[in-house]
Amino acid sequence: MSAGMSAAWRAKQQKPKRCQRCELYYSASLDTCDQCATLSEAQLTLFKIKRQKILQKMRLSVNIY
Repeated sequence: MSAGMSAAWRAKQQKPKRCQRCELYYSASLDTCDQCATLSEAQLTLFKIKRQKILQKMRLSVNIY
C-alpha cells in the first residue's frame, strides 16, 4: 500500500471514542464500549488491575534492552 493510499484509508476511518469507564478506545460506530459494557464495577476493577500489570510488564521488557 502506498503512502497516499494509506493516508486516504486513514482519513475514511472513524476516529475511535475513548471510554470514560475503562479508558480504552472503541469504535465510533458503536453506542457503548464493547470491552467493558457488560462488566460489573467489581469486574471492571479487576480488568483495570490486570491491564495495569500487563502494561507494566511491557514497559519492563522494553527497558531491559
